[in-house]
Amino acid sequence: ATGVVALLTLVLLQITLGNIANQPRGDKILNTQPVLLMTGDKILENNMRATHTTHSELTSKLRESGIHSLDEVASVIMESSGKLSVIKSDKPLARELVADVKDAAQIPSHFFRN
Repeated sequence: ATGVVALLTLVLLQITLGNIANQPRGDKILNTQPVLLMTGDKILENNMRATHTTHSELTSKLRESGIHSLDEVASVIMESSGKLSVIKSDKPLARELVADVKDAAQIPSHFFRN
């Protein structure tokens, strides 16, 4: 009986959190805001510390993304999921893709579409 109660509690909790996440304000409560970690060749040290991201994690993700030089980087973003997204500088970036990113204003305008 205890196992059934525990299972039902987990199911109800999952349903409740799912419903909260589907509300406009609920998504902001349950999910963290994406954070800019790097723009161009500049690493934002305060944001790295705030997200507990190490330099080795950052450089590893850059290598995985096929980056050969820091001038190939437009930005690196810590997503709400905890994954790192590398945006390359070879194509213009749409501003709406970074509208919800903390400190996106620090991305230089030459990386954006006009």
